[in-house]
Amino acid sequence: MSAADGMRGGVLTTPDGCRLAYVAAGTGPTVVFAHGGLVRASSWIGVADMLCDRFTCVLFDQRGHGASDWGGGPDVAKAAADLLFVVDQVGPVHAVVGHSYGALVALEAARQAAPGAIPRLAIYEPPLSVGGPIMTADVLDRVDAAVAAGDYEHALLLHLGSESGGLSEDEVQAFRGNPMFRPTYTELVIQSPSIAMLRSCLPLDSARPYRSVQAPTLVLLGTASPHEPFRTSAEALLAAMPDVRLAMLEGQSHTALLMAPHLVADALGSFL
Repeated sequence: MSAADGMRGGVLTTPDGCRLAYVAAGTGPTVVFAHGGLVRASSWIGVADMLCDRFTCVLFDQRGHGASDWGGGPDVAKAAADLLFVVDQVGPVHAVVGHSYGALVALEAARQAAPGAIPRLAIYEPPLSVGGPIMTADVLDRVDAAVAAGDYEHALLLHLGSESGGLSEDEVQAFRGNPMFRPTYTELVIQSPSIAMLRSCLPLDSARPYRSVQAPTLVLLGTASPHEPFRTSAEALLAAMPDVRLAMLEGQSHTALLMAPHLVADALGSFL
């Protein structure tokens, strides 16, 4: 992205009154990016910077995240409706791209979308509960208790170390202790009340509902990502969806947006 291009932004207000903040950059066909849980639209900026010479990249904060309204809190059904609303407002769109929780949201939106509304779909490690719950009720209860007590960092660490967090203990400690990542880590701590979104994700325990998605779909998967839930989810989607392909991110896990955005951008660029 050149300095001359810049980023433009705005706010979209959903039918239920939730204000969603967004930024857009680039020119060309419009691609809408849905971020993962705990983070915000800016998590996609490294990838968008490498694509905005070919595409108009729209990055928005989902409800309950970043500069958008809490809107009753993060919930995958509400988030899918929000994504369809954003697509309608900024469209026509060329594609929707989602990461983690945002990939689940993108799948749900694509399943519900009118024909042609989402022509292409790219999903990076959606954590379906096909191999078992992505977080147990016991851990979710402990997260809720930590948030209620104001111990936001403990709540975050419980999440990062779970199946849905996707990080090993060594990766968690490296992320937590690296001064370069301290601002990002602090944003995650601040965002920890939104971990409650996982309760709405637990019923997504099968890839079968996504058989109806006709849009060409790219599934991105890190070669170093945990088998549960990311590899099992990818395998289930590859077996279920009618027009789907796989792109492996060599040496990466669930954080390639931060660690290797060029690999994600290369895979998306070829697909888009």
